[in-house]
Amino acid sequence: MSASLYNNQVAGAKAIQDAFDVPCCCWVSVMAPMQSGKSDTYMMVGAELLRLGKVSSVVVISANADEALREQTKDTTQFWSAYRKYLRSNGILNADEAEDFTGDAQKKKKFSVVWATELKKNKNKLHNAVVIWDESHYGQNQSQMIDKWLRLQGISPDGSGCANGNLVLSVSATPFSERIDMVKHSQSKQLVNLEPGPSYFGVDQMRDSEVILPFNGDELPNMLDELDPLRADGRNAAIIRVSKPALECRIRTLCEEKGIPCVEMNSTSKVKDIDSIL
Repeated sequence: MSASLYNNQVAGAKAIQDAFDVPCCCWVSVMAPMQSGKSDTYMMVGAELLRLGKVSSVVVISANADEALREQTKDTTQFWSAYRKYLRSNGILNADEAEDFTGDAQKKKKFSVVWATELKKNKNKLHNAVVIWDESHYGQNQSQMIDKWLRLQGISPDGSGCANGNLVLSVSATPFSERIDMVKHSQSKQLVNLEPGPSYFGVDQMRDSEVILPFNGDELPNMLDELDPLRADGRNAAIIRVSKPALECRIRTLCEEKGIPCVEMNSTSKVKDIDSIL
């Protein structure tokens, strides 16, 4: 989360709010490119709905078991600072009003996170809340944690109804199955696609810059040899996605032969940030 809200985040939040204003809409599905600032965007939606009196609380849920992501989601200090700045600089509230509103939202715990297995224990019935389902491609099947929790809340996963004045915002970089169901079953959910900022460097930009390369086992020795001269400061890395054990073994052997550290990075490894390696 940044110290300021970017133009694309503000525009995305407003587009989501407009979608909720569509008659009979209680569910908005958002597609957000990876690392495009979706957290601040959905937090701004929640904050604005609180400020305008359209909801009384914001609850972020996820079936993703990643503890680092959970702690990152719970740490909203930078967001509230950026949001206060947004309210002041745009003349929406004066400095005292902005401080009072954001302070009240935090002190009275109007924002909460219910993460992964916590969903099984959480039996609190929500009223007039916006439920933000982060990483909504995780655990979306019937009878899984999210489904059972939504049923407890009286929320229909097809978007046709939300009990007790609740709203749902589902957010994912890969909402394919949800989008397919929306078309296939003519669901009433509203769609919003978030646009990243001008400096965004995502998968499309990586492809166009030719930094995503196909490979086979025979080419790997030469490709690894090209790592050293890439950058003068030595901060060079090859990120290799592997699905076959035999290929993984081959890569580890090659790296050992060439004196290149080989670090495993996946959902179970402790290393999550490539910068900590570089």
